[in-house]
Amino acid sequence: MSAKMVDILKVVLITYVITGVLLVLLAFGLYKMQLSKEQIDIGIIIVYAISTIAGGYIIGKKKMHRRLLWGLLIGLTYFVVLSLIAFIVHKGVYVNGASAMKAALVCSFGGIVGGVIS
Repeated sequence: MSAKMVDILKVVLITYVITGVLLVLLAFGLYKMQLSKEQIDIGIIIVYAISTIAGGYIIGKKKMHRRLLWGLLIGLTYFVVLSLIAFIVHKGVYVNGASAMKAALVCSFGGIVGGVIS
C-alpha cells in the first residue's frame, strides 16, 4: 500500500474516532434533553462537518501542498466509507437521495474547509 493511501486511511480513521465521540455526546443530548428528530438530524450533519473539517485540517498540516484537494479527498473518502457502512447496515442504498447528496456536500465541503485553514 502506498504511503499516500496509508496517510488517507489514518486520517479517515481519526475522523471516525471524532465522529464516534461526537455521536455519543449527541446521544447523551437526546437522552437528557429529549431532542426532536429535526434537532438530531441537524446534530448529525454538524458531526459530519466537524469530523471532516478536522480530517481536512490534519491532512493539510501533514501534506502542506494542495491542501484543498487533500481536504476534498478526505471528505469524499469519509462519505464513501459512511455510505458503505450504511449500505451494509441497511442492506441497500440510501432511501432518500437528497439526504445522500446533502451528506456528500457537507463531507466534501468540510474536508475542503479543513484543508484550506490548515
